[in-house]
Amino acid sequence: MQGTQKLFSNQTSQHIEQSIQELSAMAPHAKAHEQKFFMDLNQELKQLFSLEQINQFLKKLIEIQLFPNVFIFNQLMTKLFKVNQFPMALKIFKLMKQHHLQNTITYNTLISQLSKNTNISASLIYDLFLEAQSQNLVDVITYNSILHSMAKQPHFDITQALELFEKAKLENRANLVTYSTILYALSKHRPSRIDTAFHYFNEAQNQFNTLDEIIFANLLLCISNSEYPQNEQIMKYFHLAIDSDIMNAYIIANTLYAISKTEKPNVDLALEVFQIAKARNLADAITYANTLAIIAKSKNPNPELAIDILNEARKNQKVDTVVYACSLDIFAQHTSPNIQEAYAIFLEAKQQNMVNHISYASMIQIIAKSNTPKLKLALELFEEVKHKHSVDSHIFGNILHVIANCRPSNAPLALEILAQAISHNCIDVVCYANTLYALANSTGPSSKQSFAVYSDAKNKGLLNSIVATNTLACIARSAAPEIFIIQNIYQDSQSHFQADKTFMLALLDTILRVTPFAQNLMIGIHRDLENKNHPHHELAPLYLQAIVTNISTQIQMTHSMFNQFNQLAWSAIQRFSQLFERASPSAVVLETEHRI
Repeated sequence: MQGTQKLFSNQTSQHIEQSIQELSAMAPHAKAHEQKFFMDLNQELKQLFSLEQINQFLKKLIEIQLFPNVFIFNQLMTKLFKVNQFPMALKIFKLMKQHHLQNTITYNTLISQLSKNTNISASLIYDLFLEAQSQNLVDVITYNSILHSMAKQPHFDITQALELFEKAKLENRANLVTYSTILYALSKHRPSRIDTAFHYFNEAQNQFNTLDEIIFANLLLCISNSEYPQNEQIMKYFHLAIDSDIMNAYIIANTLYAISKTEKPNVDLALEVFQIAKARNLADAITYANTLAIIAKSKNPNPELAIDILNEARKNQKVDTVVYACSLDIFAQHTSPNIQEAYAIFLEAKQQNMVNHISYASMIQIIAKSNTPKLKLALELFEEVKHKHSVDSHIFGNILHVIANCRPSNAPLALEILAQAISHNCIDVVCYANTLYALANSTGPSSKQSFAVYSDAKNKGLLNSIVATNTLACIARSAAPEIFIIQNIYQDSQSHFQADKTFMLALLDTILRVTPFAQNLMIGIHRDLENKNHPHHELAPLYLQAIVTNISTQIQMTHSMFNQFNQLAWSAIQRFSQLFERASPSAVVLETEHRI
């Protein structure tokens, strides 16, 4: 059926193209008609909506030998755009230009409609604007349309957009919509130029008697996407909107979104906005979802509060896929989530067909955090999400986290899942870190196998201190730690990633397990740490203590060896009294969690 409709549509398009050609050929011989007749035809055209109706209308023009005026042409072009006939609409425009019939409305329609088509290049749309500008066929709507078109592009020149906006102001062709549009454009730039946004908002306040919901919503979006969103700024403009008697669901949504983007999302502020939204009957599913998202991102996610809000959303029929996903994320971010409560929510969402891959990722992460992870359930969910939804690195990272938290963990399964992540192009640092964590917790981890995973992460540019630390844990727990692998990892810490304190402690622990004692490597690391500019300079005495302790316990100790370390020991003796409290070095493995 669909194939027949497509064929019919293609045939009609061909007929329209033929009619346009006939109109062009007929132009020199067209008959004169009264203005009222043109007006009647224009009204008739307004009532047409299908491609076939437009085709019949064109045939009628040819039959009565009437060449359209600018109003009919503009209407025809708009109708063709609405039935997704972009090539035919552009042919109408070309015909208008041939007969010098284009006007400001023509260009406004073109810019506005073409910007809706992702296949049309941004440069073509901008060229049309320049063409209109060269003919002095621009007005306020033209500027608004081109600014909006630019802001919709994935990558656009914000400087060029700002120059256009300033030009519109100079030509007195900027209204409140123009200001709202430039704020929208500023919000799309990362990070947004928040000072510029505040300046234009204040300008609009001074120039126009009243502001509207859109300019407030776009300013809040600018704050959200700024480098450091501040709660004070967010609430200032939120309350200004209230005082101005301007409030809608978009302002509520963008206020909550802005709060969620702060460094430490404030749950109390979110709940204040949430209560105002409910009191004004503006709380929709997005309001509930954004409030829950803030709770998930807070320092202490509260599952009980999440359940209360979810129950309220159910009661008010405001639940959707995102509301359920955000509720589950709160459990996933909690240190010790209740898996039974979370799974009940997941099953309810699933029954209502309101689950997505984020819901699955959160549920798998919740399983990973339990004291005795249910690997079988996690694998069932993993296979289910692969077949029914899309998968991403979060899904793979979380299932690897489940495997790693099992005791002992299943190393072959972890490597198999990692291979799947690579084949699905869903690989990230967390996947490698959790795979190595799983290998470290397996029975008899292989240092060569772990180093192969480490090397793969390195080749893909996905190396960091956690991946390296977990690799060292694997090596430390292996039957025979190999010194050359440890040396390579340490060298990488100086060139491929920034070593943290945990890595340096894990490095020490791993070296101490090598037989015979790797004195040359230890001395080299100690010398590096002796540099006062080294970020972990305070660990130098600990490494020195390990060197001296191991040397002194060797039965056969030559005089030259003693002299070699005697000088090092005396050089550090002054710092020993100030050394932080030392625990016995032990293998350090970091659990890596990925927030959805």
